[in-house]
Amino acid sequence: MSETNNGSQPVCPDVFKTLITHHTQLRSVFPGETTGALAPRPLPFNRPSFDQMYMAIAEIVALRSTCLRGQVGAVITKDTRVVSIGYNGAPSKIGQCDQYGCIVDSEKGGCIRTIHAEQNAIAYASRVGIPLENATLYVTISPCIDCAKLIIASGIKRLVYLQEYRNSYALEYLRLSGLEVEHLNYGLNAIYNEYYSQGTSECR
Repeated sequence: MSETNNGSQPVCPDVFKTLITHHTQLRSVFPGETTGALAPRPLPFNRPSFDQMYMAIAEIVALRSTCLRGQVGAVITKDTRVVSIGYNGAPSKIGQCDQYGCIVDSEKGGCIRTIHAEQNAIAYASRVGIPLENATLYVTISPCIDCAKLIIASGIKRLVYLQEYRNSYALEYLRLSGLEVEHLNYGLNAIYNEYYSQGTSECR
Protein backbone atom coordinates (compact mmCIF):
# COMPACT_ATOMS: atom_id res chain seq x y z
CA MET A 1 0.00 0.00 0.00
CA SER A 2 1.22 3.48 -0.83
CA GLU A 3 0.03 7.00 -0.05
CA THR A 4 -0.85 10.13 -1.98
CA ASN A 5 1.24 13.29 -1.80
CA ASN A 6 -0.64 14.52 1.27
CA GLY A 7 -0.23 11.22 3.08
CA SER A 8 -3.92 10.93 3.88
CA GLN A 9 -5.30 8.55 1.27
CA PRO A 10 -4.08 4.98 0.70
CA VAL A 11 -3.63 4.11 -2.94
CA CYS A 12 -3.40 0.62 -4.35
CA PRO A 13 -2.34 0.18 -7.99
CA ASP A 14 -4.18 -3.16 -8.15
CA VAL A 15 -7.49 -1.36 -7.59
CA PHE A 16 -7.04 0.76 -10.70
CA LYS A 17 -5.64 -2.19 -12.65
CA THR A 18 -8.77 -4.18 -11.82
CA LEU A 19 -11.05 -1.30 -12.87
CA ILE A 20 -9.19 -0.73 -16.13
CA THR A 21 -9.17 -4.46 -16.95
CA HIS A 22 -12.91 -4.73 -16.32
CA HIS A 23 -13.87 -1.75 -18.45
CA THR A 24 -11.54 -2.42 -21.40
CA GLN A 25 -12.52 -6.02 -22.10
CA LEU A 26 -13.89 -6.46 -25.62
CA ARG A 27 -17.08 -8.46 -26.01
CA SER A 28 -17.77 -10.38 -29.20
CA VAL A 29 -20.32 -8.79 -31.53
CA PHE A 30 -21.37 -12.23 -32.75
CA PRO A 31 -24.02 -14.19 -30.81
CA GLY A 32 -22.84 -17.39 -29.20
CA GLU A 33 -19.16 -16.47 -29.21
CA THR A 34 -18.93 -15.06 -25.69
CA THR A 35 -16.19 -16.87 -23.82
CA GLY A 36 -16.31 -17.74 -20.14
CA ALA A 37 -14.00 -14.85 -19.27
CA LEU A 38 -16.26 -12.37 -21.06
CA ALA A 39 -19.60 -13.77 -19.96
CA PRO A 40 -21.99 -11.41 -18.13
CA ARG A 41 -21.25 -11.28 -14.43
CA PRO A 42 -21.92 -9.00 -11.47
CA LEU A 43 -19.62 -6.04 -10.97
CA PRO A 44 -17.15 -6.49 -8.09
CA PHE A 45 -18.42 -3.25 -6.49
CA ASN A 46 -21.55 -1.10 -6.31
CA ARG A 47 -21.75 1.55 -9.00
CA PRO A 48 -21.81 5.05 -7.47
CA SER A 49 -24.99 7.05 -7.99
CA PHE A 50 -24.91 10.15 -10.19
CA ASP A 51 -24.83 12.33 -7.07
CA GLN A 52 -21.91 10.37 -5.65
CA MET A 53 -20.03 10.40 -8.93
CA TYR A 54 -20.42 14.14 -9.53
CA MET A 55 -19.48 14.98 -5.95
CA ALA A 56 -16.32 12.91 -6.36
CA ILE A 57 -15.57 14.87 -9.54
CA ALA A 58 -16.11 18.13 -7.62
CA GLU A 59 -13.55 16.98 -5.05
CA ILE A 60 -11.02 16.37 -7.82
CA VAL A 61 -11.82 19.76 -9.39
CA ALA A 62 -11.13 21.36 -5.99
CA LEU A 63 -7.52 20.18 -6.22
CA ARG A 64 -7.01 22.79 -8.97
CA SER A 65 -7.63 25.59 -6.48
CA THR A 66 -4.74 27.88 -5.60
CA CYS A 67 -6.33 29.35 -2.47
CA LEU A 68 -4.34 28.70 0.70
CA ARG A 69 -7.34 29.05 3.00
CA GLY A 70 -9.38 26.24 1.50
CA GLN A 71 -9.90 24.42 -1.77
CA VAL A 72 -13.44 24.17 -3.13
CA GLY A 73 -14.74 22.49 -6.26
CA ALA A 74 -18.08 22.84 -8.07
CA VAL A 75 -19.74 20.83 -10.84
CA ILE A 76 -22.95 21.84 -12.64
CA THR A 77 -25.01 19.20 -14.42
CA LYS A 78 -28.13 19.09 -16.57
CA ASP A 79 -29.85 15.84 -17.48
CA THR A 80 -27.04 13.90 -15.74
CA ARG A 81 -24.36 15.51 -17.92
CA VAL A 82 -21.65 17.93 -16.80
CA VAL A 83 -22.09 21.39 -18.33
CA SER A 84 -19.64 23.43 -16.25
CA ILE A 85 -17.04 23.13 -13.50
CA GLY A 86 -15.28 25.65 -11.28
CA TYR A 87 -12.86 25.99 -8.40
CA ASN A 88 -11.93 28.90 -6.18
CA GLY A 89 -9.03 31.02 -7.33
CA ALA A 90 -8.07 34.47 -8.55
CA PRO A 91 -9.22 35.60 -12.01
CA SER A 92 -6.99 34.84 -14.98
CA LYS A 93 -3.87 37.04 -15.20
CA ILE A 94 -4.26 38.05 -11.54
CA GLY A 95 -1.70 36.79 -9.04
CA GLN A 96 -2.82 33.60 -7.31
CA CYS A 97 -2.87 33.00 -3.56
CA ASP A 98 -0.14 30.38 -3.73
CA GLN A 99 2.08 33.00 -5.41
CA TYR A 100 1.30 36.14 -3.43
CA GLY A 101 -0.75 35.02 -0.44
CA CYS A 102 -4.41 35.51 0.44
CA ILE A 103 -5.98 38.94 0.90
CA VAL A 104 -8.26 38.47 3.89
CA ASP A 105 -11.38 40.56 4.47
CA SER A 106 -10.98 41.95 7.99
CA GLU A 107 -14.75 41.91 8.58
CA LYS A 108 -15.97 38.72 6.87
CA GLY A 109 -12.77 36.73 7.21
CA GLY A 110 -12.74 35.32 3.67
CA CYS A 111 -10.13 35.70 0.96
CA ILE A 112 -11.10 38.52 -1.40
CA ARG A 113 -8.48 37.71 -4.04
CA THR A 114 -10.42 34.69 -5.25
CA ILE A 115 -13.59 34.00 -7.19
CA HIS A 116 -15.58 31.25 -5.47
CA ALA A 117 -15.97 27.86 -7.12
CA GLU A 118 -19.72 28.32 -7.67
CA GLN A 119 -19.15 31.76 -9.18
CA ASN A 120 -16.54 30.42 -11.59
CA ALA A 121 -18.79 27.56 -12.71
CA ILE A 122 -21.81 29.83 -13.24
CA ALA A 123 -19.73 32.53 -14.95
CA TYR A 124 -18.26 30.04 -17.43
CA ALA A 125 -21.71 28.71 -18.32
CA SER A 126 -22.90 32.27 -18.89
CA ARG A 127 -19.88 33.17 -21.01
CA VAL A 128 -20.37 30.26 -23.41
CA GLY A 129 -24.15 30.48 -23.50
CA ILE A 130 -25.14 27.43 -21.44
CA PRO A 131 -28.53 27.96 -19.74
CA LEU A 132 -28.65 26.70 -16.15
CA GLU A 133 -32.42 26.54 -15.73
CA ASN A 134 -33.27 23.49 -13.61
CA ALA A 135 -29.61 22.48 -13.34
CA THR A 136 -27.98 20.77 -10.36
CA LEU A 137 -24.93 22.21 -8.62
CA TYR A 138 -22.53 19.96 -6.71
CA VAL A 139 -20.13 21.76 -4.40
CA THR A 140 -17.64 20.43 -1.88
CA ILE A 141 -18.45 23.17 0.67
CA SER A 142 -21.88 24.78 0.93
CA PRO A 143 -22.15 28.31 -0.52
CA CYS A 144 -21.70 31.65 1.18
CA ILE A 145 -24.64 34.06 1.10
CA ASP A 146 -23.33 35.91 -1.97
CA CYS A 147 -22.97 32.67 -3.92
CA ALA A 148 -26.41 31.59 -2.73
CA LYS A 149 -27.93 34.70 -4.32
CA LEU A 150 -26.09 34.03 -7.58
CA ILE A 151 -27.22 30.40 -7.58
CA ILE A 152 -30.85 31.45 -7.22
CA ALA A 153 -30.54 34.08 -9.97
CA SER A 154 -28.88 31.61 -12.36
CA GLY A 155 -31.90 29.30 -12.47
CA ILE A 156 -30.21 26.37 -10.74
CA LYS A 157 -32.90 24.37 -8.93
CA ARG A 158 -30.93 21.85 -6.91
CA LEU A 159 -27.84 22.10 -4.71
CA VAL A 160 -25.88 19.14 -3.34
CA TYR A 161 -23.05 19.87 -0.90
CA LEU A 162 -20.48 17.72 0.91
CA GLN A 163 -19.38 19.91 3.85
CA GLU A 164 -21.15 22.81 5.50
CA TYR A 165 -19.75 26.34 5.33
CA ARG A 166 -19.17 28.14 8.62
CA ASN A 167 -22.26 30.33 8.04
CA SER A 168 -25.13 27.92 7.45
CA TYR A 169 -27.78 30.61 6.97
CA ALA A 170 -27.04 30.61 3.22
CA LEU A 171 -28.54 27.12 3.04
CA GLU A 172 -31.75 28.33 4.66
CA TYR A 173 -31.76 31.26 2.23
CA LEU A 174 -31.62 28.80 -0.67
CA ARG A 175 -34.41 26.68 0.78
CA LEU A 176 -36.61 29.73 1.24
CA SER A 177 -36.17 30.49 -2.47
CA GLY A 178 -37.54 27.06 -3.36
CA LEU A 179 -34.22 25.44 -4.19
CA GLU A 180 -33.84 21.75 -3.39
CA VAL A 181 -30.90 21.49 -0.98
CA GLU A 182 -29.28 18.16 -0.09
CA HIS A 183 -26.35 17.20 2.10
CA LEU A 184 -24.45 14.27 0.59
CA ASN A 185 -22.19 12.62 3.13
CA TYR A 186 -20.51 10.52 0.47
CA GLY A 187 -17.58 11.61 -1.64
CA LEU A 188 -14.38 10.32 -3.17
CA ASN A 189 -13.08 8.68 0.01
CA ALA A 190 -16.36 6.83 0.52
CA ILE A 191 -16.33 5.51 -3.05
CA TYR A 192 -12.73 4.38 -2.57
CA ASN A 193 -13.48 2.66 0.74
CA GLU A 194 -16.63 1.01 -0.60
CA TYR A 195 -14.73 -0.41 -3.52
CA TYR A 196 -12.23 -1.98 -1.13
CA SER A 197 -15.00 -3.48 1.00
CA GLN A 198 -16.58 -5.19 -2.02
CA GLY A 199 -13.75 -5.63 -4.46
CA THR A 200 -10.19 -6.82 -4.26
CA SER A 201 -8.70 -7.43 -0.83
CA GLU A 202 -5.10 -7.69 -1.95
CA CYS A 203 -4.13 -4.26 -0.63
CA ARG A 204 -6.10 -4.15 2.61
